[in-house]
Amino acid sequence: MTAVAIGTNDGVSVTSTHFGMSRNYIIYYIENGTVKEKRTVTNPYADPEKHKHAETDDIMSVLKGVNVCIGRKMGRKSPPIICRYGRVPLLTKAKEVNQCFDAFLQSKSDLFEWFSLEENKWVSIDPAVLQSLAKTADNEETV
Repeated sequence: MTAVAIGTNDGVSVTSTHFGMSRNYIIYYIENGTVKEKRTVTNPYADPEKHKHAETDDIMSVLKGVNVCIGRKMGRKSPPIICRYGRVPLLTKAKEVNQCFDAFLQSKSDLFEWFSLEENKWVSIDPAVLQSLAKTADNEETV
């Protein structure tokens, strides 16, 4: 099963600030391309006075079991840490949560970039890779 977290403040829009500053995360649990469950998880670190860019590990503990983290922005230190947890960080151009999630399920790679650890930068994602993320993943963390 794949678990996909999308950062949001209002449940409608993808947060325009950094992923780790989202007030909430909508988590979709997908199996064989079908949504099995949808949950909203509150981010206890969303208070701008408590948020520190180096606390990506804390955000990952809030999102335990999530395979894919999607936001419109991420701090420059966050993507490698997310990768270290065996998760896939994605940036999206989609502005609404539903649009973002539908695009993910439909493998619309033009709306996404993924962080390449090898290249240490955001790169285009192949539609086949995006499709495989939506179908299968293992929930084991590697930290």
